Amino acid sequence: MKLLLTGASGFIGQAVISKLMIDGHELVLLSRSPSKLEKRYENLHTCYFWDALSGPPDKTVFDGIDGIINLMGEGVANKRWTKKQKQKITDTRVKGTQNLMDGAKKHAKDLQVVVSASAIGYYDPFQDEIIDESSPGSNSFLGQLCQNWEKAAQTIIEGKQIRTVIFRMGVVLGHGGGAMAKMTRPFLLGLGGKMGTGKQWMNWIHREDLACLIANSIKSKSFTGTYNAVSPQSVQNEEFTKVLGSVLKRPTFFKVPSFLIRVLLGEFSVELLNGQKIVSNRLEKTGFVFKYLSIGNALESVLFIKYIHHLGKKVRCFRFKCEQYLMHSPEKVFGFFSDAHNLEKITPPFLKFHVLSQSTPQIENGTLFNYKLKIRGIPVRWCSLIIDWKPIKSFIDTQLKGPYRVWHHTHRFLPYLNGTLIEDEVYYALPNIPFIHILLGWYIEQDVTKIFQFRKKEIEKIFKVT
Repeated sequence: MKLLLTGASGFIGQAVISKLMIDGHELVLLSRSPSKLEKRYENLHTCYFWDALSGPPDKTVFDGIDGIINLMGEGVANKRWTKKQKQKITDTRVKGTQNLMDGAKKHAKDLQVVVSASAIGYYDPFQDEIIDESSPGSNSFLGQLCQNWEKAAQTIIEGKQIRTVIFRMGVVLGHGGGAMAKMTRPFLLGLGGKMGTGKQWMNWIHREDLACLIANSIKSKSFTGTYNAVSPQSVQNEEFTKVLGSVLKRPTFFKVPSFLIRVLLGEFSVELLNGQKIVSNRLEKTGFVFKYLSIGNALESVLFIKYIHHLGKKVRCFRFKCEQYLMHSPEKVFGFFSDAHNLEKITPPFLKFHVLSQSTPQIENGTLFNYKLKIRGIPVRWCSLIIDWKPIKSFIDTQLKGPYRVWHHTHRFLPYLNGTLIEDEVYYALPNIPFIHILLGWYIEQDVTKIFQFRKKEIEKIFKVT
């Protein structure tokens, strides 16, 4: 399908785009900064400038569009809720969504489905009973905001047979944004603790599950109407605090008093200090399977804590991820990576990288490689093991001996449009030496980025002449 997406550069939007590409959809992205998206995706998607408050998008945006995914909106927790900020939050969601729907009603002649975001702020946090999709909305600022936001999205069905899906999202857990971006630092410093009484419910969902849910709602016609996008296993703030402290191996003795939260956050504090358990009865009936059911597993994923088989333990890692698109078949691209000596061609010369030995004639599960290279001029030997070898689709090389404590590199080759999307995901950890992350973490991160930037350029050059 050809899909139009708002909020493409946002915390949720980036994850949704990855899932939609795996499903093979053609994407049109709307943004106030389309050049940033074009740089990120290398013109793989069509990007248009659009200021959501200026009026409907230009009619050319809607050419051939089969579906719309609407994720736009100023972050609710970005700033203190002044009168001006509340107006901005409202305008970017309600007015922006209405402008989008007005344009779609007029110009999107092939439109089949609209998926739009909402939030569990729709409900009254002071209700005593468990809340599901049939529960009434709140008269609070967030409650009225969500109700008007949903009404704006639903105007698309006026006089038309268009499937509409609305997800009332819980607290979205993911790296690099959302709630975790603000929670992690105090916990790492040993200053984490429950908020207020700690009895309030935290209705959460992992960002990857949310992205899968949105992608599934596009391709499955069984999705229609409103759903609470929350994990089946909500937790109270006190339990969440204990689990996060345990995962990070930090104490959670501190308590943030209710009065202090009210002073610091004003009206928004009500949303943090209160909250009832929310369930998704309608979502359960769709048969959707969550990847992250327990809060512990979700937090380990968000914080890049990975079980490393040859070490026999979980290690907190850094993660690097990048993508590259080639107008060649997965068979041809995978074939290139099936020759270990090609790795020498796409590694920066300053590393002096050479393959010394390969334990099997052809790469397969269990193949061992020995390399030599130089890191900042220092000679290093490296031994890696190939695991999860799936020809044409993916493989993993994991370091057994070398300069890192962990180097776990997953290579994926995904058919997309008429070519192949290469996805590199690396989990790495530095040696277990005191303060080494503080002293060298930033430099290593820069080195890894430079290596993969060089790699992308060389791969592009090689495949241009083949």
